[in-house]
Amino acid sequence: MAGGPAHAASTLIAKAEKQAKASPNDIAAWNRLGDVAFRSAVFDPANYDHAREAFTHVLELDPDNLDALRGLGNVCFDQRQLDKAIAAYQHYLRLKPKDAQVLTDLGTMYMAQQNSHEAIARYSAALALAPRSFPAQFNLGVAYLMLNDNPNAREALSRARSLAPGDAARTRIDMLLARIDSNEMAKGTAAGRSR
Repeated sequence: MAGGPAHAASTLIAKAEKQAKASPNDIAAWNRLGDVAFRSAVFDPANYDHAREAFTHVLELDPDNLDALRGLGNVCFDQRQLDKAIAAYQHYLRLKPKDAQVLTDLGTMYMAQQNSHEAIARYSAALALAPRSFPAQFNLGVAYLMLNDNPNAREALSRARSLAPGDAARTRIDMLLARIDSNEMAKGTAAGRSR
């Protein structure tokens, strides 16, 4: 469909790319290109490459550029390039350690690597900064579940339920809480049989 969202995104990228290439040292223009390409990747995943190239260009000019570090981390996050996302987020957090959203994203990358202990540390740090962060609270519960730590998982998920942005999130949490209950019942039954 001509003129749809994908076409509009393509037009925006072309305009941002023209502006950036006209000014190779204009960090703001290159970050804008990276951001537009990243946001449009929902319509065309090939745009992740444009975003990565733009953010990498910025980091060649300014290795500590927060927008580019976060942007590169987000591109790698979405493409499940875990080590690269972790490296970008860690660099970002060395410069800006009190960013709850980036701490949460870093935790999620650790959780994807099955490193629940590191994930829990990042989610806890994020919640110390932003106690009402639903993503950090929910993911904290999931990380505890991965460790089979049902008491902490239940506590974290119950808090997340009170912060849930809508019915779909509450339903998902209710399903996880029911899973904890059924696991505990199964353990109780097994313990009863062994006596």
